[in-house]
Amino acid sequence: MGEHGHHPGNRLRRRHRLFAQAVLHVRPRLAKWRAPPAARTAICSLLGRELPARQAGTHDRDVQIDHLVYVAVDLDVATERLERDLGVQPAFGGRHPSFGTHNALLGLGGRTYLEALAPDPGAAQPATPGVFGLADENASELLATWAIACDDIEAAIAHARERGFDVGDPVPVERVDEDGHLLTWQLTVNFLAGGPMPFLIDWGRTPHPSQSAPTGLVLEQLHIEHPDPDALQQGLAALDAKVDVRRAGCPALVARVRGPHGTVELR
Repeated sequence: MGEHGHHPGNRLRRRHRLFAQAVLHVRPRLAKWRAPPAARTAICSLLGRELPARQAGTHDRDVQIDHLVYVAVDLDVATERLERDLGVQPAFGGRHPSFGTHNALLGLGGRTYLEALAPDPGAAQPATPGVFGLADENASELLATWAIACDDIEAAIAHARERGFDVGDPVPVERVDEDGHLLTWQLTVNFLAGGPMPFLIDWGRTPHPSQSAPTGLVLEQLHIEHPDPDALQQGLAALDAKVDVRRAGCPALVARVRGPHGTVELR
């Protein structure tokens, strides 16, 4: 027996447990740590639970779906349809003065959300031509594109270019929320084209929209339909985007979302 009647082995196990708990306390750093399998197993054994999953930027070779973009001609009509189909009412997000659009948001679990986007009838200028086809009055509602989160957009762009795919330069974007606060972030210019290839987004110091978006939904699965899956996979591989691509006659982004009304497919 050691001092105070405790066996040395018990003291050692207690120190290991305290160390593991201290490591778990610094969750943001731990989430980005690629722990060796032996170290992960040992810490999990001491804690009795798994370490937090990583949610890193693209340049860390790990992809986080930031949000899906659902476009419509009329935001009110789109939000009514989404509430009817999914069972959760979208919350108004704000206005994008530089693009002549406004949006509404729905959380999809974690740091992922759904953005309903439409021309803003109260904007000083009409919706920018070419943004997901929003200037077309005959456009139908659809899941137009999606974004990959990164915490260093310049590094993520360089990584993609090194692997043969150019998402374009980063551009600053802003939105005025319902309380009049100005939110700013950066995204890659390929977002203008829409389509199944994702764009990159870096929120910087701006609070992530998922933190204030209504909850109750979970993104179960995301896949892409395309006439030439092999060609599309080359670009996706450059972004480390591991998304299922299925052969189909027309390009489409397809999401399965679970909520109060069960699982619903958006496309």
